[in-house]
Amino acid sequence: MVSMLLIYWLIALIPIIVMFVNKDKLADYGFSKSKISLQIIVGVLTGIAMSIILTLIPHLFGFGELVDHGRRYKYLLQFIYDFFMAYLQLLL
Repeated sequence: MVSMLLIYWLIALIPIIVMFVNKDKLADYGFSKSKISLQIIVGVLTGIAMSIILTLIPHLFGFGELVDHGRRYKYLLQFIYDFFMAYLQLLL
């Protein structure tokens, strides 16, 4: 499980290397330094809100089988692993 998380971060190195080879800057891709902390806070809060609305609420009302893609977790570690893998897939 740990190696899969590391492999996904290694996949992200390819675009970073291409960016350095082309001498591109993050601003060329739409990133800016203005209000970076606010951007991070909004992104984290949006992710948490979507997780609550799209995952937690259906589970609480007994509709968990509609949102869990057939995964039945026995341990919290399984859920945490799957959560981070899904998050990394969204980033990449």
